[in-house]
Formats: sequence, C-alpha cells, structure tokens
Amino acid sequence: MSKFESTPNRGYPLPHKENLLQHDVQRLRTTITEIDVDVQESRESNELLQQRLESLQRRVRLTQLLGDEISL
Repeated sequence: MSKFESTPNRGYPLPHKENLLQHDVQRLRTTITEIDVDVQESRESNELLQQRLESLQRRVRLTQLLGDEISL
C-alpha cells in the first residue's frame, strides 16, 4: 500500500520515498494540475485588483480636478 503525504499549506499531494514511482505519478499529476489552477486563479485575482486600483486612481484624479471631496 502506498503512503500519502501532502503539503502543509495547500494540501497538495506529495510523493513519498517509500512509494513506487508508478503509485506517485498520479499524485504528481494531480499536484501539478492543482498548482496550475491556483496560479491561474491568483493571476485573475491580481488582474481584477489592478483594474479596480486603476479605476479608483482615475476617480481620485477626477475628484481632485473637480475640487470635490473624495468618497470611495
């Protein structure tokens, strides 16, 4: 029977030194796929945050030009 280990933070499956490679290949595939999904989600989140920041910066500049109080 193969042994199971995972990363402490995200719970990604890890290979184990006592397992046969044939048992760990699927774990490695699963881990790489999960990392890929997490990276893409992070990139999308960062892009949305960047868009929001740029929008807020435009509002601040416009508000300053108009001499109004800033209301975010």
